[in-house]
Amino acid sequence: MDDPERVARRQERERLRRAHPALFAELAEILAEHDPVYLTAIGAPRDEYEPEVGTIIPRLKEASNVIDVRRILVEEFDNWFGVETAKMTPEQFLAVADDVWDAWLRGEPAAGANLTHPPNREELEAHYRSGVTLIRRGEYFAAHEELELAWRAAPQAERDFFQGLVHVAVAWYQAGRGRHVGTVRQLEKAIRRLTHYAPAHRGLDLDSLLTQLQRALQVAQADRLEHAVRIDLHPVELVEEQQ
Repeated sequence: MDDPERVARRQERERLRRAHPALFAELAEILAEHDPVYLTAIGAPRDEYEPEVGTIIPRLKEASNVIDVRRILVEEFDNWFGVETAKMTPEQFLAVADDVWDAWLRGEPAAGANLTHPPNREELEAHYRSGVTLIRRGEYFAAHEELELAWRAAPQAERDFFQGLVHVAVAWYQAGRGRHVGTVRQLEKAIRRLTHYAPAHRGLDLDSLLTQLQRALQVAQADRLEHAVRIDLHPVELVEEQQ
């Protein structure tokens, strides 16, 4: 006879699948692509991470940013597999968290609406300038945290711009750790979001940046070896807009 707790968990997973079919399927695919515990790498089916999706979705209501999602993912994978089993560090879960967060906001529009704050120009400018400076120094993880704060303080019309810069920082961070899937997905999302603000925005030459992103994407796509030591991208250059 099945364990009652296991039966209850399976029933809850099926309820979530019926209530959020597109979100459930997308999160399962995201986890299969990033493969935190190398299940798909050893030939497991693409739906192997569905049990984890079933415990992650209910907790996403706790999240107000990507960092919260990363914490939830780390805790859930610890619950399912143990710290020693997960093949990613908490920092490496960042790209997974970004994809999950993006899917959650698209799948649950009300969640994004609840995160809108009155724009604070001074706070926004401070976090933005700090994030740009950190990217130029190659401190990509710290840059992503500053730009995430800028995104939260930004008016709706500029949120894709700041999210695009977050993707830039995360892409180079993932490349430095040889995460092929994470790098490619972050570069693709950066290009998609920043294209709308070209040729320039907030003093940045976005045409120049988008050219760099396209070149970096070609390099990352050509490097098919997941979990390599690093993907050798040229340092990103944020060029000031010519007046």
